[in-house]
Order: sequence, then C-alpha cells, then structure tokens
Amino acid sequence: MNREKCRRLWVTVEKLRGFISGEAIVRVMIYSLLLKYIEGKHKNENAFPFYDERYSVEYLSLTYGKMVSADDIKAYLVNAETELGISNGIISDGLYTLLSNSESEKIRIIFDEIKSVDADFYKEYDKIAIYLIEQMALSTGKASGGHCTNHSVAQLINKLLDCQNGMTLYDGFCGYGVLSSAVAGDKCSVFIQDISIDAVPISAILTVLKGSAIGGTNCGDSLLNPISSTMRYDRIVIDPPFMPRYDSEYIKSIPTDNYYNICIDDKDSIFVRHAIAHMKEDGIAAVIVPMGLLFKSGRSGLAREIYASNYIDLVIELPSGIIPCMGVATAILILKKKEPNDGIFMINAKDFAERAERTKTYITESGIEEIVRIYKNREVIEGISNSVSHEKLLENEYNLCTTPYVNTLATGYDTESVVPCIKKYDELSAEVSEIDSRLTALRERFCK
Repeated sequence: MNREKCRRLWVTVEKLRGFISGEAIVRVMIYSLLLKYIEGKHKNENAFPFYDERYSVEYLSLTYGKMVSADDIKAYLVNAETELGISNGIISDGLYTLLSNSESEKIRIIFDEIKSVDADFYKEYDKIAIYLIEQMALSTGKASGGHCTNHSVAQLINKLLDCQNGMTLYDGFCGYGVLSSAVAGDKCSVFIQDISIDAVPISAILTVLKGSAIGGTNCGDSLLNPISSTMRYDRIVIDPPFMPRYDSEYIKSIPTDNYYNICIDDKDSIFVRHAIAHMKEDGIAAVIVPMGLLFKSGRSGLAREIYASNYIDLVIELPSGIIPCMGVATAILILKKKEPNDGIFMINAKDFAERAERTKTYITESGIEEIVRIYKNREVIEGISNSVSHEKLLENEYNLCTTPYVNTLATGYDTESVVPCIKKYDELSAEVSEIDSRLTALRERFCK
C-alpha cells in the first residue's frame, strides 16, 4: 500500500470538511474505490461484463454533475450489485444518497483524487479503505465512525479462526467490515448485517475489495430480524456495540432460535449466545466483549457459568486502549461446540502490544504470531498464559479474568473485592455513553 497516497487522500478529507462531513467524504472515497476496483479487475481479468468506461472514476472526475448524474451512477451500481450478489439497493442507494446531498464540484474533487490510485494495484484497495476507516475513527473522537474494529485485533482473530476455502462466515454486527473482511480474506462466502444503513454498504465493498464472495447482506437488527434464522455458519465474528443497554422487554422479543436460551434473563451475554446459536457443530466463533462480562456476578455470573462450561475454549485479555477513543477494557472469547478441551485456555495479551500515534494501541505482527503459537500448543507461561480447569473456575464463580490464573504465584483472590470495580465500571460506561451522545449532536450541528 502506498502510504503517501493514503496520506494525500486524508488531506483531501480535511480540506473538504465543512462542505461535507468527514464521514461522508470517506464513504464516497470507498465507493469510488469500488468503481476503480471494477475497472481494474475488468481490464486485468476480463471480469464484470457490465463495466462501462463512462462510469470509471477518471471520467466521473470530469463529467459528474455535467454529463453524468447521481441517477445514472445509481443505475450502473445496480448492475454491480447483481453481479456481486449484494442485495439490490444496498450499495446503489447508499452512494445515491451521498451524492444527492453534496455539491457536484466537491464530489468531482474526490473522484479526481481516487483516479490517481494505480489501477494495476486493485488487489490492494482494501488496505486503502481500511486506512481511511481507521483515520475516520480517530478523527471523530469516537470508537468508530460507524464501528471499526482495531485492525491488529482483526488480524489476530483471522489467525485464530483460520478460515478455509468454501467456508461460510457470519458477522451480524459488521459495522464497516474491518473484522469480517480480515477474517474471511479471499476464502469465504460472507454474510453481513448491521443496523446502520450507512455501514453495511461499506462493509460489503470492503468484502469485495478483499476478494471474498458475498453470501448475503441485510440492514436491520440482527437479534430481532437476522439475515437468516435457520442458517448455521462455519465461522462467526462479532464485535458488538458496547453502549446499548437492552431492557427485559427487548430480550423477550428476540426469537428463541436466534440465541442460546439458557433460561436466565441475562442481557449482557446476548451477543455470545447469539453466536452460539448460529454456529455449526464444528464451527468456531470469536466474540469481542467488555471485560465486565467476564466477572460480573448475579444473573451474568449464572449465565456465564453455563455457556463458559460448554462453549468457551479461549479467553484473550486485550491490552487497554485497543478500542480507539474509548476506555473500555476488552477481551476475545473463542467459542467451539465440537470436542471442547478440558477447561479454558487463557492468554493475557498486554505484553504483545505497542502504542502508536494518537493514543492508538495495536498488537504487533510478531505478537499475533506468538499468541497463536501459544494457543495452538496450549503452552503455559507464567504471567502470560495458563490452562484452567472447570473445577478451578467453579471455585472462583467462573470469573474469567486472566490475571489471577496466568500468574502462577497468585494463591487466590477474593471475588467480593471486584464488586466496587463493577459498580464503577457501570457508572463510567453510562457516563461515556452520555458524553458520546452529546458530542455526536454537536458534530451534527457543526456539519450542518
């Protein structure tokens, strides 16, 4: 990937802010990369028989708003949706809305920047898109501009799930698709869904740029209206929104075949149980969860004991700061149905991370390889990893925080001591959610 070109694109985003919101600019750029990708793949591989030179980015940089309208581009992208297996309107309607709400002159500037991206490197366009998404996430001051998984975490999950050719992969909370596209690579048939009508098309585009086939797309609540209530998948990835607080009535309205029903009304674990319900018998799922889910007591503790004793194979405690612009500590749960090991393997990943510019934390490439190696060999390393029996977990009320277990010098801990921490965690989470809502309202007013 040409880093200088990526930086130039971001400079264009900064220049156009005020005329168009930064998030909208990035989305138009990613749509433009799709048009560029169609052109490159057609010229190099004789793909996409619908390709029309009039809708190449180079032509549009000169003719959009003069000879070519938003309606024309929408009609062209309908053909692309049919060819790519994307639900009609997911991409075409998304770009049409962006174009209709923006000045033609500013859109031509965006097309002009994208046209200079080398068409011979169309297989690298996904990296440019991810760069733009990550920059947007940092610039908005939110965890994401539409939900953006830390790319190093996505790469780690990719290695852990080890997708094979022809597998199906499901992501019901896909956001901008950084996680699902990284895990699927160019091997899977990908099923993506999100409640955000802005995010799903970008996720679909990123999947296409990565080289995977689209199995299905849907905009809507994955818990209430899943893309399929009966289909089971080889691989599942979920990076859910951490702030929403679902009430009991909402949980009761979820179809019972859409989550692992354990007869305990625990809303905190609903994403984990959603993954369990949609796994094949030999499937594997990766779910990113807030640390609070690993140690909360009450109903959460009772629910955790049930699904942990049957499905969780691995817990990876992630380093702090791994989610941009949020102070929520997180972990990865690897879930399996077939032949679970005797106990749960745990890894504390804090020693495999580095901090980059603008407070961004990431897991190093060598750290990813080391974590995967430790897990595959189930290697016990003091302070880093351990294999914990279900008997030991039961003694500690299925507290799944890694530190007490990976530190072999620890003789035990008092689970009651974490109660104040849980209370403080809930208070801070609510406070962050309220501040984020206020900032979003202010940004919208500023953009207008």
